[in-house]
Amino acid sequence: MAQKNIANRSIAIFTLLLSVTGGGWANAAMPSAELTDLPANERILLSQRLIGQCRAAKRDIFIYRGRSTDTQKLQTLSTNERVRLADNAVDGSGWIAIDEPRAGFVQAQDLQPCNTPSTGLTGQCRAAKRGIFIYRGRSTDSQKLQALSISDRVRLAEPSGRNGWIEIDRPIRGFVQKNDLLPSCDSPAAATPISPSNTLCRRVIYDGVEGMTIRSGAGLNFPRVGGVFFGDIVQIDPSARRLLDDERRAWVKLTSPVSGWISNGFPDFGERNIAACS
Repeated sequence: MAQKNIANRSIAIFTLLLSVTGGGWANAAMPSAELTDLPANERILLSQRLIGQCRAAKRDIFIYRGRSTDTQKLQTLSTNERVRLADNAVDGSGWIAIDEPRAGFVQAQDLQPCNTPSTGLTGQCRAAKRGIFIYRGRSTDSQKLQALSISDRVRLAEPSGRNGWIEIDRPIRGFVQKNDLLPSCDSPAAATPISPSNTLCRRVIYDGVEGMTIRSGAGLNFPRVGGVFFGDIVQIDPSARRLLDDERRAWVKLTSPVSGWISNGFPDFGERNIAACS
C-alpha cells in the first residue's frame, strides 16, 4: 500500500511539473484533490514552482476583478506586457490569478512565457492598399466597424489568418481581408498619389463613415472593386462620359485608385460626392 501511495504521488508530481516547466498551460495540471493529498512540504514546493513566475500577454487583454469577463475590468495589458502569477494552477475555467502589475485574474490562454517572441504574423504592422473596412467577423456580410483609408496602418493579431481574412487589434479589434494589405508598413503605396494640379483629379467630399464604393460598372448591382473615403484623391477617365442610372444617379468612371465607377450623387438635386481638386 505504501509503495502504491508513493507511486501515485510521483505521477502527480511529474504531471504538474510538465505543465509548469513546459512554458504553456497544459490541461494536465494536477487536480486540486491530488495536490491536497500530498504532504505539506511537497505542496509548498510544487506551488512555488508556478507562483511568482513571469508571463507575458500574447495580445492586448484585460485584468479582471474575478474569474469571469463579466466582472470589472481593472487594467489593460498590451502585447508582451508582463505579469506575475499568483496561483499554483489554472482553474477549470481557464483563469489564473496574478499579483503584478496589480492583483486580479487573466485567462491563461492569453499568456506566454516571458521573452518568447510572437510567432507568425502576430504583432506585425501592415498598411491598407486602398480604402477598406474593418469587419466584426471573417465575412463582408458581418458588421462594418470602421473604415480605413489608403496607407492607414493596422496591427495583426494572429499568426497567419484563415479563409483570406486576418484578425487585427489596432486601430480596433476586428478582421480585414489579407489581400487588401501591403506586405509591411514600409511598402510603397499600391496606388501612386495623384497630383492635385491634374485636371482629371477629383477629391471625395462625401463624409459618410462607410465611405464610397467603387464598382465594376455604372450601377448599384455591379460588384465592388474598391472603396474611397472623405478626402481621398481619385482620377477620372477622360474617355468615358458620365452615365445616369434608372434612379437618375450619376456615375463617373475612374482610373485611380482602381479602375471602376463611382456614384456622384443626384445632379437633379444638386448633389455630388466628388469635386475638383484644389
